[in-house]
Amino acid sequence: MALQDATAGVTLLGQPLTPWWFGQLDQLTRLSFSLKYAWLLEQLAANYDGHARLVVSRDTILEQSLTGLAKTPLRNLCTLSVITLEHETAVDAGGVTREWYSVLALAILEPSQGLFIVTNQDDQSFFINPNSERVHGPNHLERYLAIGRLLGRAIIDEQVLPFHFCVPLFKMLLGYPVSIQDIRYLDPTVYSSLTYIRDCDDVDDLALTFSVSVDTDVPEVELVVGGRDVDVTNANKVEYVERMVQYLMFERVAPQLQRLGQGLYDVLPQELLMPFDYKELELILCGFSEIDVGDWKRSTIVSKSLEDVVGWFWDVVEFDMTPSDRAKLLQFTTGSSRVPIQGFKGLTSYDGRLCPFSLHGTPYVKGAFPKVHSCFNRIDLPTYPSRELLREGLFVLVTIDTSEFTIA
Repeated sequence: MALQDATAGVTLLGQPLTPWWFGQLDQLTRLSFSLKYAWLLEQLAANYDGHARLVVSRDTILEQSLTGLAKTPLRNLCTLSVITLEHETAVDAGGVTREWYSVLALAILEPSQGLFIVTNQDDQSFFINPNSERVHGPNHLERYLAIGRLLGRAIIDEQVLPFHFCVPLFKMLLGYPVSIQDIRYLDPTVYSSLTYIRDCDDVDDLALTFSVSVDTDVPEVELVVGGRDVDVTNANKVEYVERMVQYLMFERVAPQLQRLGQGLYDVLPQELLMPFDYKELELILCGFSEIDVGDWKRSTIVSKSLEDVVGWFWDVVEFDMTPSDRAKLLQFTTGSSRVPIQGFKGLTSYDGRLCPFSLHGTPYVKGAFPKVHSCFNRIDLPTYPSRELLREGLFVLVTIDTSEFTIA
């Protein structure tokens, strides 16, 4: 069963869900992230069954670790890790395990491994390499199974990984649908091209067909049967864009994605991750970088109408929010919980252009909430009459799924 074909009543891998779970799920999804995460850790602790011991050499840590993860029996996966490095005297009281996760994760991402590709140079987010079979042959899928198991074990061991997948990959691992908006995380140029085609008044002039060739070493792929002979017209351009999104996001990496998801859910039941949205899954797996509020403030453009309110905004961000809250606010408003290498001055828009964080004032009406424009790193902030009302509005963004407030 394909990951994206999951339906209500079954897991992503086709396992049935018990009816009583849905009532509990509705209650869990309404909780704050911190409460949901506490619930997850409690559930995992109840399922621990001893320890999984792995002995690896630092020189061959990638091959030994992936082989060990792929061959671990299912019954031994939901256990805490104890790592031993050959010929080293350190006893694993947690430090060796943390180092193992860090070193292994970075080794997996080495370009020479051909398993993942960087989709955004600014924030170094990764997506599955559609051409991984060229590097590893038919056995490449076993590596994705092992990496999926590594993700699951990282959650159990409460370890954050020193890399970040791009947003669509987190979505697909949880069964969220993807759309044209997600293409901008893979390739801003392709995103701009597809939106141009969708909105173009006379697409016939572009001489396109229902086929695609994104790699000089890969034959042309037909998006429909006989697609190379089907012209894109104003009547079918929406279908063309939809099929391009389907191909770019899913079809060309479907086998790898399937094994990655299988590995993750080999370790922990999917029900345990269902209360979390894809943004929260990123926080669980990848943590967040330390956010310098001073740098954030210095690099922000503020509209004149917020002169009397902006002080409250920064006061709440700096003194009322936890690091997790700030990371989630940043993620909602920019699409990433991480700050660019250049600091906040390096923020870019969906098309890769520099785009400073901005606060835009809007008239306050009773019950108004902030609105987020993540493509442009902007918050539309009502001119609240009090600090308390502003605080309440901001915490709405960091305690619930904010999709209803977000303009992509």
